Amino acid sequence: MKCVCTVISKDFIPGFRAMVNSIKMHTKGFDENFLCLDIDLGEDDRKLCKEIYHKCQFVQPDKDNYRVLPPHTRPLKNAFFKLEFFKIAQRYDRMIFIDSDMIFLNSIQELLNMKPRANLGLAFHTSHQEYNTGLILFDRLPPIIYKRIMDLLHTIEKAHLADQGVIMEAIKKNLFSVNRLPWKWNTTKRQAKQYKGRPRDYIGLHFVGKKPWKGGEDGYKDLEDIWHKYSEGYK
Repeated sequence: MKCVCTVISKDFIPGFRAMVNSIKMHTKGFDENFLCLDIDLGEDDRKLCKEIYHKCQFVQPDKDNYRVLPPHTRPLKNAFFKLEFFKIAQRYDRMIFIDSDMIFLNSIQELLNMKPRANLGLAFHTSHQEYNTGLILFDRLPPIIYKRIMDLLHTIEKAHLADQGVIMEAIKKNLFSVNRLPWKWNTTKRQAKQYKGRPRDYIGLHFVGKKPWKGGEDGYKDLEDIWHKYSEGYK
């Protein structure tokens, strides 16, 4: 059993819409279950999400586990909830996590068919020598890995990039195995600018920093115009 999943809050519904529109546009016959980790949605919000994609399912995180957090960049606070998928992944043979500030410029069928060769698959960016956790391919995980992640969350000295800081530290400590995914699946807008890559050079475009639906960021109008087209469904 497999599913696609994301973290979603009221603020990120516009991002979820653009992301889903981009997947449906390019991935013929996409019909996977979409598991949404619900941070603060109301009944109307959940109804809207189901209108955006009919196979949405909602689960709530165990917020008690996140009452005390290591020092972090405050806008990223909700990103810590992504660690809940280390528990949810115990129930699935394969799970693909996607941040709700990503869009895809081509089919993700290859990613949907990809078989994990480790506990996690993460895009690795050689220019920065680091993983980015905006897209994660999960294998079915044993319960001990979630426990290790929670123990690390409560003992790590700092995690400025929230979940990414925790996961990077977990990788350094060999708490689970990792398969490096091609960076084409998770290219940040900053990397897209740096590499001067054309859309065909990458598939996943990740809008880190200020979001397109919140006014965007100077210097990224060309990329944000692409996001807005998917948000509008190319009508």
